[in-house]
Amino acid sequence: MSFGRAFFIMPKLKESKGKNKGGRPTKYKAEHCNALVRFFNINPHFSKDITITKSDGTQIDKSEETASDMPFFIDFCESIGIDYSTFENWIDKKSPYFKKEFFRAYKKALQYREKVLITNGLLGLYSPAFAIFTAKNILGWRDKSEVEHSGDVTHNMFFSSIEAKSKGIDDNGKEKG
Repeated sequence: MSFGRAFFIMPKLKESKGKNKGGRPTKYKAEHCNALVRFFNINPHFSKDITITKSDGTQIDKSEETASDMPFFIDFCESIGIDYSTFENWIDKKSPYFKKEFFRAYKKALQYREKVLITNGLLGLYSPAFAIFTAKNILGWRDKSEVEHSGDVTHNMFFSSIEAKSKGIDDNGKEKG
C-alpha cells in the first residue's frame, strides 16, 4: 500500500495586534498603579495604648508612638499575585514589558517609603544606625564631606636656563621686558 506524496495546505495564522506575541498573558492591570501607591502611602507611625505596672502595683495607662512596618516591594508583589521579577520588568525601561504609568507609580512609592524612613528616624522610632544604614542602602543617600581650603596655592614652574632664555623669561617665570 502506497500513500504517495501528500500536500497539505496550512491555514495562515492571524497576526497578533497587541504587544504579547505568545506565551503567558501579562498579569498587568492599570489598577496596579493605584494599588502600588496606596500600598506605600501609609502613616509612618501610630499611637499604641500601653499599661505600665509599677513595683508597688499601681498601673499607669499611657500612649506611645510606634513605627509602622516599612512597606516592601516584595510584599506588594505578593498582594497582587506576581513574582518580583515581573515587577522588575514593569519598571525596567529596557524591558519589552515596561509600563510607563506603573513606573510613575513606582517612583511615587519610593517617595512614600522615604517619608516613612525619615519621619520615624527623626522621631527616634528607629535606631539612628538603622536609619542611616537604610537611607544609604535603600534610598541611595551618601555621606558628604566638605573640605575647606585655606592659604595660598602656588605653582612652581621649572625652566632650564636655556629654555627660559629662548622664551624670554626671567628666573621668576615672568617675561622680560
